Amino acid sequence: MVKNELAEEFIRDYCLYLRNEVGLTQSSVWIYSILLKQAYYNEQHRKLSEFADFIKRYFPYAEKLMPIINFLRNKLNFNKDYAHSRMSP
Repeated sequence: MVKNELAEEFIRDYCLYLRNEVGLTQSSVWIYSILLKQAYYNEQHRKLSEFADFIKRYFPYAEKLMPIINFLRNKLNFNKDYAHSRMSP
């Protein structure tokens, strides 16, 4: 399962929790789920921006590598944590 599927499953479970355990109405559950999704996607964007800044800082020719970086990020689920774990002795 990829990260987005895990996030969607978590959000679905969160909505069920709000509806069944807390007793919120569907409209309230919808509002809370939108806020949770927004927070998740903002965090993902922040991590991606930090990774791109890291690459650009240490590799000045990174603009030419951006298509490769985007491919790795999208298709192979390559992220900053993976890069650091590969560089550690």
